[in-house]
Amino acid sequence: MRSSPIRIVTSVVGVMILIMVWLIFGPTKVGGSTTYSVTDGISMQPLLHKGDLVLVREQPAYRVGDIVLYQSPVLHTPVLHRILRIQNGNYFFKGDNNSFVDPGYATRGELVGGLWFHVSGVGAVVGWFGVPAHAALLAGVATLTIALAGTTNGRRRRRRHHHDHKSRRTKMAKTTSINVPSRSDPGGGRDPDRDIAARRPRPYFDGPTSTLVALAVSLLLAVVLLTTGFTQPTRRAGSLPGAFRQAGTFSYSAKPNAPTSVYPTGIVTTGDPIFPSLVDTVNVRFGYRFSSSLPHRVQGTVELRALVLSQTNTWSEVSTVAPSTEFIGDTASVSTDLPLAGLYTLLNSVTNESGAAGATYTVDIQPVVHLTGSVDGRPIKQKFSPVLPFAVTSSLLRLDVVAPAAPPGATYVPATADSSLAAALHPSDAGAIAHEVANELSVAKYHVPILALRVLGILLALVAGAVAVIHDRRRRRGHRPSDEERIARRTGALIVPVAALPPAAQATITVPDFAHLAGVAQFLERPILYAVQDGGQIYAVDDETRRYVTPGIDRRRRSAAAPDEQPPDEVTEASPASGPVGINSRRTQRSRSAIAARVGAGVVLLAVVATLTVSLTANSSVPPSHAGRVQIPGDANQASPVGCIGLSLTNLVTGSGTFSTAASNVLVLGTAGKDTINVTGQNDCIVGGGGKDRVTGRASDICIIGPTSGATYTTCVTKTK
Repeated sequence: MRSSPIRIVTSVVGVMILIMVWLIFGPTKVGGSTTYSVTDGISMQPLLHKGDLVLVREQPAYRVGDIVLYQSPVLHTPVLHRILRIQNGNYFFKGDNNSFVDPGYATRGELVGGLWFHVSGVGAVVGWFGVPAHAALLAGVATLTIALAGTTNGRRRRRRHHHDHKSRRTKMAKTTSINVPSRSDPGGGRDPDRDIAARRPRPYFDGPTSTLVALAVSLLLAVVLLTTGFTQPTRRAGSLPGAFRQAGTFSYSAKPNAPTSVYPTGIVTTGDPIFPSLVDTVNVRFGYRFSSSLPHRVQGTVELRALVLSQTNTWSEVSTVAPSTEFIGDTASVSTDLPLAGLYTLLNSVTNESGAAGATYTVDIQPVVHLTGSVDGRPIKQKFSPVLPFAVTSSLLRLDVVAPAAPPGATYVPATADSSLAAALHPSDAGAIAHEVANELSVAKYHVPILALRVLGILLALVAGAVAVIHDRRRRRGHRPSDEERIARRTGALIVPVAALPPAAQATITVPDFAHLAGVAQFLERPILYAVQDGGQIYAVDDETRRYVTPGIDRRRRSAAAPDEQPPDEVTEASPASGPVGINSRRTQRSRSAIAARVGAGVVLLAVVATLTVSLTANSSVPPSHAGRVQIPGDANQASPVGCIGLSLTNLVTGSGTFSTAASNVLVLGTAGKDTINVTGQNDCIVGGGGKDRVTGRASDICIIGPTSGATYTTCVTKTK
């Protein structure tokens, strides 16, 4: 039987939904775009906890601060931590709840994907299904459910078949008429023009199934794309990073009171310490510059402040040493002479009043630039206020720029003192402006422009129109099967055209309609003979002892009938109480429970497949070695890499350069620089920072050094790079 249009459209929609679900949620291990991970550890608290299910997807780019799942080359396990630093194309990570940086680093190829979203507590359930025994149990239950559903359906089919045969025998026994109706009989005659009338155009959805499916698919895709494309703007408000840059340059100079060997050139220049016993006044300058490759027009004000702070931050004073001046254009500058006598008078007064003799103070020189204007037609309003810090003692003023120390375990190269000083003397800041960008739709890991969706939707709509025209032509050329042919096809009966019916061997029994005759043919397993006699059409089924006959349908009487009338065979088709069609209706009713069982079995099977797929493709995203605090006994063992899990570690030792430790059962962490580590204790885990380290340990120690070429170890039982 031909599939109904609703069934075709439903199937197409179901397939489209499955494809979309697969594109979004398909696991990467079986060709999808999503990685499923189950967290284990506390290193990402309070965001993630043990047992959370995490969904990770590959990103086009990763930035500092992103939470990323990566394959650790040191820990040899997937780790889900936050990017702390990106240096020379290498990514360094740290857990939010950890006080140390992850050992080693990851390259771009070792990044699995960024955190998409997580579901708290679900990982325990997924992990349960990931156990092979539990997965086998679930699969067995699903198989048993499907098997029971199929067995029940088979039994019902056998009972229904037996009931159908019994019903047919009963209905044939009630038929007693043996007269063949003539053409003049109003209930049975048929017009010879029936074949011409039967070729009237079929309903639109009664055409070829192939073009219907193509039409449904193209039309559905066109509707989805056009709806999505024309309900979203092609451009959206965004930001253009790096649209402009603000930069400045600090400098100072002074002239000593008298020639001195402390300043051989006779001038104090930027970076030199300042001795108040030799210098009375210091000239401080700040040059400002605005730059952008886009059309721009800016103006603003600039002033210079001095912030005096005590070492304990219990006292402070802000004073404006250079008043605000206006400027127009890309550059501005401000300078002032600072008399050191006035500064020390103030500090001595504070010291005497507070009783903090010998206290150390800081003086921060801070320019404040207020900028307004436009860049590429977009208004901007910015504030730029870098700081140049000075440490002040009773006998000296010096720049107080300190390179930030790397956290324990860091293997990246930290900023040096020279680079930190250069950054402080030449501060800069990049700015963004509002900017319209092409709007995109994210589908799985792909980004499709909205404009492309519109064009593709229009093209698919044109394709759907062409398919509709092709389908209509094929429908008009096709032959519409007669009612008898449709009934015979449904019941499985065969219609055999003959020139004339042979003489009946015994009695002739008139069957009220063709549907009953088709049931008789199916029951007797005989063909239906078709012939034209006396200008009318006759259908007959011969048995050894009798002939069952019925006339064809009178099309003219059928078309002239009242709207609420129906020919006998159509009444039989619609009536659930008579004929094979009625039996089919009862079959449909009786099979509802079987259909429900099939649907239930399908749902169970889908749940099994989804659960097992997630369970068996999930990773342990945070290794159990990561802990939140590492200074108390016991936590160092949790913080150790996988290669040192066999050791019982009780504490953590960190250092840089050349250092030694005699402690036993400790985790020793170096830095990114060139370290020389000497360990005289036993059962230690020694992790070099990634430089050209030289590690000397004991035979019971485990050393993890590298990956820098040139790193060496001595005596350690194991080396892992």
